[in-house]
Amino acid sequence: MKKTILAFIFLHFSFFQVALAQNTERYTALSARDAYAKAPSFVSVFGNYSMLLNTNYTKTEYANSSAGFAEGTGWNGGLQGCYFFSPNFGIGALASYSIYGTTTENLTTGYRTDLQAQNTTVLAKNGYQLWSTLGGLYFTLPLEAVSFDLHGLAGYASMTTPELEINRNNASPIITQRRATGGGLAWQAGVGIRIHFSDAFSMGLHGDYFSAIPDLDFTYLNFPAANTTARR
Repeated sequence: MKKTILAFIFLHFSFFQVALAQNTERYTALSARDAYAKAPSFVSVFGNYSMLLNTNYTKTEYANSSAGFAEGTGWNGGLQGCYFFSPNFGIGALASYSIYGTTTENLTTGYRTDLQAQNTTVLAKNGYQLWSTLGGLYFTLPLEAVSFDLHGLAGYASMTTPELEINRNNASPIITQRRATGGGLAWQAGVGIRIHFSDAFSMGLHGDYFSAIPDLDFTYLNFPAANTTARR
């Protein structure tokens, strides 16, 4: 069993964010500031292009036992909402899901050498998956038909790693690194802009910085007991 605690840090860039807002006035470009100042609360669905920053998860050195072999880019999506208790400040929350692929080239080469096999294949199943639930403070600055947003959130994130199947010489038994799931505290800070097309519909672009430190335990099946050099 190997226990690892790694920092998971990434940037989100929204391709779309569709928000539904509750307003009591008829929307016009001239009345937008008054309408959103009175009731700028919203619920939104978002989808992001996500980049992992320089963490152990993206390292690919076979000899580094903390390297995660995760691909540097992935996708994030979820649901977000905020209730504004003043013209500019509100309390909100979001729930999101992220997924990142795995690169296995260096793992294949390393296991082939350490397991003394003529050929070795490494299959990664399901990729890295991250679920997070966060809440905190939102700030908005409504300017006519546009709102500028800031938020700072904290909460909990849970990660599940890919399952790795290591096949030596196309023969049984296959060595398996089981999927590991662990969680920890997380926080997120972001900026964005929303463009209001009506009193109940808007779209926006957002950028977010997210950090979490999940605690993970790894277990293996069919790992050769006599081998003390192969990565595990």
